[in-house]
Parts: sequence; structure tokens; C-alpha cells
Amino acid sequence: TFAAVGKFLEIVKRYDTTCKVFQPVTAMMFGNAASPQNEDTKFDPQSPYACAKVGAYYLARYYRQVHGMFVCTGILYNHDSPRRSEEYLLHKIARSTVRMKKGEQKILALGNLDMRVDIGFAEEDMEAANDMLQLEKPDDYIISTGTGCTINDMVNAAFQSAKLERTSSNVTVDLRFYQPGNLPTMIGNNNKAKKAFGFNPSFNSLELVSWLVQELLS
Repeated sequence: TFAAVGKFLEIVKRYDTTCKVFQPVTAMMFGNAASPQNEDTKFDPQSPYACAKVGAYYLARYYRQVHGMFVCTGILYNHDSPRRSEEYLLHKIARSTVRMKKGEQKILALGNLDMRVDIGFAEEDMEAANDMLQLEKPDDYIISTGTGCTINDMVNAAFQSAKLERTSSNVTVDLRFYQPGNLPTMIGNNNKAKKAFGFNPSFNSLELVSWLVQELLS
């Protein structure tokens, strides 16, 4: 990630500094920082991926500040859409719920049900990216729903959407799905984006999983 971003920005600098660039980075750069995080929150990356994204963030700032290029970074929180596969949490919950509704599956096994997440709609995140590039001056913006919910809440929302009764036996905790380390609560403060270009996401995690269930049932 770091090397690719550096090469790309160097090409833009060399051939067309008027080109506007959007560089996506990740909320995982904040690591164990207290929630909600904002653009001034100190980075504390806890994975190689997050470290690489911190490097990409500073490269973007370097080319913006030193070379005067129009480079915005979007600090993206979790985002999803109907296009993704079942390996992703939102889709595992939604698709399992629908199969259980149809009698094709008996148990939904998940990891830490108390983990809090902030998942937005990918289409709205990309609209925000475009809006950043229409501003007079480039800057860095957190793109998140600004709200969080537990995985347990998402399961409840999915079951309610499918009109499926939840019991202690059809939703279980499986330690195999726990991730190593103490995962932080990643919820972003998106006020800066709201003020700059009217960012106002219409979907949050619960609405997304309910929508996916209805789409699968239709």
C-alpha cells in the first residue's frame, strides 16, 4: 500500500499536478484510541495493514503540503454493500438468517457478540469521496455513520426483519471466530465531513443488515 501510493502520487506530481486525488485510508490507524475518534485523534496502528495505511496517509499529506497537490484522504470506517460475499460479517448474519427462515440452516455461530461496530453503506462512502474532490481546498475527513452497535444488536435486527424467533440454541458463540488481541471500538466522529460537504449517511449497521435480509427474501 505505502509503496503503491508513493509511486502514484509521484507520477501525478511529475505529469499533472492539477489532477485531484482521493486516497482512502482506514479507521484501523487509530488502533486502541478511545471512541469516538476524530481527525485529530492520535494514530496507534495495531496491524501491518494499519501501519501501511498510516504511511499512505502521511504520503498524501506530504504531497499536499509540500508540492501543493490536491490530495484528500478519506479515513473510512467499515462499509458494505450487497456485492460482498458471505465471508463478511454483515452478509454472514443476513444470509444465515434467511436460510434459517427457510429451514435450510439451524444455527448461526459467531464470535464476540459484544463487539461494537460502525458499518456504513459503501455507495454513500464513495459519494463522500466525490464530494471531497469538489471542495476548493483538499483536506482529511473521517467517513463513518457516527453510530455503533453490537454484533448482538445486528443479529436481533436481522431476525426481526425476517420475522424469525431468536432462541438460545439457534444463535451460538464459537471461540474459533474470535480474533486475536483486544479489538478496539471503532466509531467515528463525522462532524467535519458534515460541515464541509453535507455528509449525512442514511444507513447504519442495523439498517444495512435489515435491508440485506429483505433483499434476500424478496
